[in-house]
This record gives sequence, C-alpha cells and structure tokens, in this order.
Amino acid sequence: AKGPKSKDLSEQDYRALLKTAKEIFPKYRYGILALLTLGERREELLGLQYSSFDFLQDDQGNELCAISFKVGRTARKKDGGNLKTPASYRTIYVSGEMCVIARYMIQESKRICAKFNKQITEDSFLIVNRYTGEPAEASIPNHLLKKLEEVTGIHTSPHIFRHFFATMAMTNGEADTDVMHWLGNSSVMMTQSYTRANQRLSLI
Repeated sequence: AKGPKSKDLSEQDYRALLKTAKEIFPKYRYGILALLTLGERREELLGLQYSSFDFLQDDQGNELCAISFKVGRTARKKDGGNLKTPASYRTIYVSGEMCVIARYMIQESKRICAKFNKQITEDSFLIVNRYTGEPAEASIPNHLLKKLEEVTGIHTSPHIFRHFFATMAMTNGEADTDVMHWLGNSSVMMTQSYTRANQRLSLI
C-alpha cells in the first residue's frame, strides 16, 4: 500500500503559487484561490453565498469583512447541505486586500449570473461557472491548482492549503483555540494535527 501523501508546503512555494496564479488566471479565478487561502474546507468555499459576507468597520474606521460559513457544497450536494460538524458553523474576519477581493468576487459573480439571466438572491452561491452562470463544479479549486502545478511544478490541494494556514497561524503565535475556531475544528488536538514542520521554527 502507498503511504499517505505529503501535506507539506513551504512558504516559498506558497508565495510562488499565488504569484503565478495572479499572472495566469483571470481575476475571478484568482479570487477563488485567494479565498481558499483562508483555511476553509473546499465544500465551505463552494458553499459561500452572497449573504455569507458582511462588510463592517473596526474602531479605527478600517474596513473588515465578516465571512460566515453555513452551507457546504460537494459533488453529491450540488445545491448545498450541512457542514461537517457543529463547530464548522463559524464567522471569520478579514481585512485589507481580502476585503477588496471579496467585494470584487460578489460583483463579478452577480454580473455573470445576470448575463445568463440567472435569478440572484442573497442565498445564491458566490462561485459560479463563467460560461453558464450555474454554481461551479465542486472540482473547480482542484482544477485551478492542477493548472498551477503544470506551470510551477508545485503540487498542492485545497486540503494542503488548509494545513499550510494552520501551520503559519501557529508559527506566528496565534492561540491554539483561536486557530481551532477559525478552521472550524471540533478540538485543539485536531488543529494541532494539522500543523507541519516550518522552516521558521528551525531558525528560532
């Protein structure tokens, strides 16, 4: 039997992947991968709806975006279904460039749907097929990452991105419980199992 596939991803490779993605993909497709860097599961990314986003301001007047995960979409549940565990239902907050990306994704998604005369409601799915206006296939994140691998030679997957996010958060000193809630894990032990060796740790 084959051993488990490596879930390691270096910072250098991660940055190379995002740089290349920005260069070779249209802005909307790049936005899909940018949202995937937030550490959510693939089905949670695909389950994002317009109502999942709420734009706010912090005490200093800086823009924040609250992103709520409440629906999961898979190949078997194309119209959406429950998330993996009760802990998966959560809201995370992003700022800066991620707010800009979120706004663009909503606007462009609605533009695509309008082009194909698709009904648009607050519960419509964010990530849609550019050529039909229908909710995107569950394989779209993997498809984009496969294209990146062909160009860069760097293998990754949505789940590897999730492991990388956990590793970087812990490396940067975030509390275990904060990372657990951000990822939607049901226990700190599960969150800790996501972390991988990081070059920064060996340099301390």
